[in-house]
Amino acid sequence: MLLIKTKQKYKRLQEDGNAFYFVDQETKKKTIDEEFIFNGLMKKTNPNCDREIVISLLIRIKGKKPYAEWTPKDVLNEILHDQYSAIEAIPELDIDATFGTDTVLNGQELKRFIDNLERIASAFHYEVSSNEATARNYINPFMVDAVAKVRSKYPSTRLVVEEDFDGSRGYGRLDYVIYCRDLAILISEAKMIEIQKGIAQIL
Repeated sequence: MLLIKTKQKYKRLQEDGNAFYFVDQETKKKTIDEEFIFNGLMKKTNPNCDREIVISLLIRIKGKKPYAEWTPKDVLNEILHDQYSAIEAIPELDIDATFGTDTVLNGQELKRFIDNLERIASAFHYEVSSNEATARNYINPFMVDAVAKVRSKYPSTRLVVEEDFDGSRGYGRLDYVIYCRDLAILISEAKMIEIQKGIAQIL
C-alpha cells in the first residue's frame, strides 16, 4: 500500500524503469524494501504523545543517487572512471579558443550590466552572505544576460530555474538549467558554501 500511494504522488516514480525503495531518514543507511523490514521499524519506533507511530522515510530510486548527495570522489570514480586524480586536474574549457575573442557586450550593454549589479549590491549594503536566496540575486543577472545574448543567434535557447532533472545516474532539483531546443547544454548550482560539492553536482 505504501509503495502504491508513494508512486501515485510523485510523477518521476511513474516513469518506466524508475524502481524505488525507502531509507530510514534517521540513519540514512537502513534500506526498507520489504514488508518485513518495514514492520520491524514500526515495532522499534515508540508512539508519540498521541499514541501514534510516526516514521520518516526518504525515497530513493534504484541505480540513481540524488544530485545533492554526490561528492567529488563519487564523480571521479563513478562518472569519470578515475581518469583524473582530483577535480582540479580536469581540463578547463578554453573560452577564447572555443568561442573566439569577440566582445560579448558592447559599451552600452556592459554599462547597463554593471549598473544593475551595483544596484543589487547597494540594496544588500554590499554584503554577500551564505544565504542561497541572497546569492541568487547576484547570480541571476549573469544567467539572464548570457541567455539573452545567445538567443540573438540561437532563439530556442531558454533559461529555467528550479528544474526537476532526471538523469541516467542521478536525479533532483537543479538551480539553473539552460536548454537549446530540448537539450540541456548547461546546468548550474547556486553555492556559497560546500563549493566542491556544488561542482560535483554539476559534473
